[in-house]
Amino acid sequence: MSINVIVVIAIALIVLLVLTIIFLGRGKVFTQGLSQCKGECVKRGNPCPNANSATVPSPNCDDGRKAPIEDGICCIQV
Repeated sequence: MSINVIVVIAIALIVLLVLTIIFLGRGKVFTQGLSQCKGECVKRGNPCPNANSATVPSPNCDDGRKAPIEDGICCIQV
């Protein structure tokens, strides 16, 4: 192997490492966002108050308005 190939491989590995760190950090932000409901929490099986809502499962749904709901769903208006 020539020195050029080794340098290219080293640069590619550094870029891959940096991208991995960036995406893992963004994944943490996404999962933290799911733990705090930006809509309204309801118990699983109950309908969302707004018909135009998307539902996101949330093991400990907390919308900041009332006590957290275990095994609830977060209703987000779309």
